Amino acid sequence: MRQIDDLDVFMSPGRELRLRVDVLRGGIRVSDDVAPGGFTADSMTVSWDLDGEVKQIADVEITYSDTYGRSLIPSEFQSLLGPWGNELDLTLEAHLGGRIAAVPVGQLMITAVPEATDGSGKYWLMGWEIVTGSVLTVRAKSQDERVRRRGFAEHKLQPINTSAWDELGRLTGLPLARNVPDVSCPKLEYERAQGNRLVQAQAVSAALGGVGVVDAYGVWTIVPDLIGTPVGVIDATVIDAPFAIDSENVYNEVIGNFEDADRNPIVVPPARITSGPLAVNGPYGTYSRFYASEFVTTKAAAQSALAKILRQVSQPTFERRFTAQLDPRVEIGDTWTLRTSDTETTGLIVALEWKGDVMVGTLRFQESINA
Repeated sequence: MRQIDDLDVFMSPGRELRLRVDVLRGGIRVSDDVAPGGFTADSMTVSWDLDGEVKQIADVEITYSDTYGRSLIPSEFQSLLGPWGNELDLTLEAHLGGRIAAVPVGQLMITAVPEATDGSGKYWLMGWEIVTGSVLTVRAKSQDERVRRRGFAEHKLQPINTSAWDELGRLTGLPLARNVPDVSCPKLEYERAQGNRLVQAQAVSAALGGVGVVDAYGVWTIVPDLIGTPVGVIDATVIDAPFAIDSENVYNEVIGNFEDADRNPIVVPPARITSGPLAVNGPYGTYSRFYASEFVTTKAAAQSALAKILRQVSQPTFERRFTAQLDPRVEIGDTWTLRTSDTETTGLIVALEWKGDVMVGTLRFQESINA
C-alpha cells in the first residue's frame, strides 16, 4: 500500500487530478514536465496485472505545442519521446484549494508510439516548417520489460549465486527491496530463448514465496501470493462490484516427479480429492497438476509435499471486479476489504487500472469446498 501524506486531498470530491510527465534518458532527466498544465488524469490509462508477463503498462496521450513551432513526433533516435531508451517518469497530482498532493505512478520505459500526428496546423515561415501542435499516444512499460528483452549470452546457463536475492540482482540488474527472508536459490536451467530471463527471474521470485514486481521507483520487490491481513477498506466510493469464478487452475489431483539423493525415481501415488464436489470420480472429472522439487529426496517427504500442494491448488478462486473512485493507496499485491451496501469481501488485489477519476480493480479471494 502506498503511503500518502495528504490523502484527504486525493479523496476529496472537489479535487482536480493532473498528470506530470517527465522524460528520462539513461537515468538523466532531459525534460521536466513535457506540457505544464496540459494533462488531466484523462490523459492516461495505467494498468497493473499480477498475472501479466510485464506487470505495468501505461498509455499516455500527449498534446504538445511550443512557441518555436517544433514537432514532437519521434522521427530520430534522439527524439524526446522515441522508444529507443527514453523513459517516462509519471506522477499523479491532486489539486485542491491551493494544496497539492502527489504520488508516483512509475518510471516506465517507452516501448512504442502507436499514433503521432502534427495535425493540420502546419505552415512555413522563412523556410522553416512550423507546426501548431503535436498529438501523440505514448506506450510505456515497467522495468521488467527490460529484463524480458535481455537474453542469456553466457555459457553457464544456471544460477551462479546460492542466495535467491543475489541471483535476482544478477538476473534483473535492478535495485532490490529485500522485503522477504532470503532462501537458497533453486536449481534452474536457463535457456537461450526469447523472454527467458524474465521467466527465470519469476522462478527465483516464486522460491522467495511470491511474484516479482517492479515498484513505482524502479525497484524489484516480492509480492507474497497469499491473502494477508487487510490494509484498508474500499467502501463509500464503490460504484460496481460483480462476482466472477473460473475453474482454471483448480486441481483435484497432484502427481509428483521426485528423485532421491542417488537420482533414483521416488514412486508415490498421486494426492487426490476423493470426496465432495471436487472428487476425481465425480462430475468435475480429474484435473491433474504435476509437481517436482529438488528438495524432496525421500518417500515420506514426497507424500507430504503432494498433500500440501493439493491443499493449495484445490481451492476455487473467486473474483470481484470493482469500479471505484481512484484511491492512490491501492496497489496490486495488497489485501483489501471491499465493502458494498450488502457485502464485505477480503482478498488480494491482482489487477488494477487508473483511468480518469476512477480505478477498476480485481479482488481475488478463495473459499474451501472440500471436506
